[in-house]
Amino acid sequence: RSRPLVDFGGSMQHVRALKPGIVVAQRWRIARVLGTGGFGVTYEATGHGDHERVALKEYMPVGCCSRDPRSSHVTAAPGQEGDVFRWGRERFITEAKTLARLEHPSIVKVADLFEANGTAYMALAYEPGGTLKDWLGRLGRRPTGSEVEALLWALTDALAQVHSLFLLHRDIKPDNIMMRYDGTPVLIDFGAIRSAVTEHTQLLGVNPTATAAFAVVSDGYSPPEQYDPSGRLMGPASDIYALGATA
Repeated sequence: RSRPLVDFGGSMQHVRALKPGIVVAQRWRIARVLGTGGFGVTYEATGHGDHERVALKEYMPVGCCSRDPRSSHVTAAPGQEGDVFRWGRERFITEAKTLARLEHPSIVKVADLFEANGTAYMALAYEPGGTLKDWLGRLGRRPTGSEVEALLWALTDALAQVHSLFLLHRDIKPDNIMMRYDGTPVLIDFGAIRSAVTEHTQLLGVNPTATAAFAVVSDGYSPPEQYDPSGRLMGPASDIYALGATA
């Protein structure tokens, strides 16, 4: 189970999430919350005419900002935490631009990237087939050797492209692998921003509570080095470890 090293409580993040029906950047209408985490909220959103669906990720780190419930505007907390918020927002945008350069059928596609409400958003292609965990449940049996082999070939090939751009996924597990209806896997929820912000907060000497919001591990899947909040020992082998644990 993915968890922050310090528990801020999922309900608090839900309270600060955008309400269904709100339109962001005059384009994306919020349908529902898909998930929350230490550095933001992910929504299901629709585009013009409701025919275009995306997973809309909003940069909103716990402990570093607040939202005006009337205007939906996000404001950085004062002091060093505010600096962390602004630096993290820039990093979020940079990571999204890099992710958009990846062209692989097993890597989620970036459909849009923009700033609004004082923060940043990334629209990702919506993959409706369910997660690998869901797929295993529907299968009702252990997957065959050939099914596992097909998954691993696709995902290791995707990771090779990720690592060639000096990126890491950082959170490979059954919940972060979507399965299309044709049986092909898609990596979602790249967590590079979390490690980057953690390192920056430590350089600034920010209090550990703010830092820990970004340090996420998934018990049973994350490699030992990921339990160090600095993330300085992580590398491509860390993703391979998590993929091996998933297999």
